[in-house]
Amino acid sequence: MFNLMAVVGNMMEKYTKRREEILEGKITFPSTDAMYDELAIVENKIDEEGHKLDTYRRENARRRHNYLPFIVEILRILAKEGRLVPMVEKAQLNARSRLKRENKQAQQN
Repeated sequence: MFNLMAVVGNMMEKYTKRREEILEGKITFPSTDAMYDELAIVENKIDEEGHKLDTYRRENARRRHNYLPFIVEILRILAKEGRLVPMVEKAQLNARSRLKRENKQAQQN
């Protein structure tokens, strides 16, 4: 698998700088309405970028978390309650039947 990623600048900084330029009057607009329209667009992009960064932070935290102790504890509880072996047997049965179905389809094709 090939994953092409681009290195881009910090969009939040870019939009914030653009907002400051608009508010300080460094950019000229044909009318005040055009200025307020551009300011609204930039503010919207800042909000979108903030939401996107929050989403990235949550996803990264989930990826980095070690779920292994949680999984081991669930397996221990299931074993203690006598539910682990039946679950494993059921999963094995489902896997065998799925494998038979796949083999049957492969032979038909």
